[in-house]
Amino acid sequence: MGISIADIAAGCYAFSGVLAALRHRDRTGEALPVEISLFGALTEWMAYPLYYTAHSGAAPVPMGTAHPTIAPYGAVTAADGGSVMIAVQNEREWPRLATDVLDEPALAADPRFASNSQRVAHRAELDAALAAACARFPADVLTQRLDAAGIAWSRLTELADLADHPELAAAQRWLHTATPAGPVRTLRPPGARATGWQPTARCPRSARTPPPCSPNWRRSNDRPHRMAGPFLRGLRGG
Repeated sequence: MGISIADIAAGCYAFSGVLAALRHRDRTGEALPVEISLFGALTEWMAYPLYYTAHSGAAPVPMGTAHPTIAPYGAVTAADGGSVMIAVQNEREWPRLATDVLDEPALAADPRFASNSQRVAHRAELDAALAAACARFPADVLTQRLDAAGIAWSRLTELADLADHPELAAAQRWLHTATPAGPVRTLRPPGARATGWQPTARCPRSARTPPPCSPNWRRSNDRPHRMAGPFLRGLRGG
């Protein structure tokens, strides 16, 4: 993936685990340990394919944008070459997609596609039929029809397009952060308020330079970390 998903996963579970431990201490007075491992965090993230393998007897295989247990689900190519992700999440949406979006009522009546399990079993035929039907509409027309029918969709774009995504601007996610090389655009953390929130420190010149307002900073290879003491004492109520 190109990013440290094990570290990110463990950090997320450590954060929620600490909050749960604090609430438990507030209610009961008992201080509980919070123990998170990289392996444990990634195993939790892999729970869905793990359960699928354990209970079906077959491991899921790479399927691109498709979903192993939902159909139709994945990217289709529009008449102008644009890629649109379509997801039918329940049985009410399937006839709306076939009839209202694609003008193909015969697909909705086809017994091979009468239920999600049938559509998954006949995925190849379904994908071929959807590809032919979607190829008649430009991407903008297709997404307008999907909106009108209440069908979930998204555009399949390149990573470079993400910086200009309208949702980032609407949520005021972009900030200007000071660095030794000048200000750069950085993302406001999810969950932080869009108004009245600004980064309060400059980026350090290097990983070995203590950031401002961090008198307890030490390099990561120094153990134990000096910041851990007051933090753990807070959890223990001391």
